[in-house]
Amino acid sequence: MQDSGLDVVVVGAGGHAAAVAELLDADSRYRVLGCVGPTVRRDLGVPWLGGDDILPSLYSQGTQHALIAVGDNALRASLAERLLEIGFRLITVVSSAAFVAPSARLGDGTVVMPGAVVGTAAYVMDNTIVNTGASVDHHASVGPSCHIAPGAHLAGGVQVGPGAFVGMGASILPNVTVGSRSVVGAGAVVTRNVPDRALVLGVPARVVKRFT
Repeated sequence: MQDSGLDVVVVGAGGHAAAVAELLDADSRYRVLGCVGPTVRRDLGVPWLGGDDILPSLYSQGTQHALIAVGDNALRASLAERLLEIGFRLITVVSSAAFVAPSARLGDGTVVMPGAVVGTAAYVMDNTIVNTGASVDHHASVGPSCHIAPGAHLAGGVQVGPGAFVGMGASILPNVTVGSRSVVGAGAVVTRNVPDRALVLGVPARVVKRFT
């Protein structure tokens, strides 16, 4: 653990939280106080501080920066809302093994994992995960509280709506739009626009379910 830097609490206590804590620990700008979550974990690499109920007291004691590290998009969005209401600022972390183009933009609370690429003029909005080996190509846009899973690839000009999930190994062709809160299944190849709240699977991807 770093001896200096900005104090940060990681909100989450699962495997993704352990990976995010390790990223932060490798960045001299931050000092990880520990993880907060409902489940006690001893394999996080940093201390488990307690449940979510301790967040207000951590803030009142002077810890003002946080990073959410849970994979579920809806839960991540609700946690972000709660943290901001308390007063926390959400930081952004990029792995040293990732590439983010100088012209790309990353929102607050975004995590870019090892091997990921965010291309020219791409925009990844607040509270989104670009996971291991995933790519968001030039001029693509990914909405808030999305998750681009390991090995997924978004071609140039792709637009992904808020809260959407793009599964492992999926590919989205140029200029295609994925609607808000939709799910692109693992390995799918998306060749045409996906409506809001839809599950698409296959090659080429087709809508197989609508979420209410």
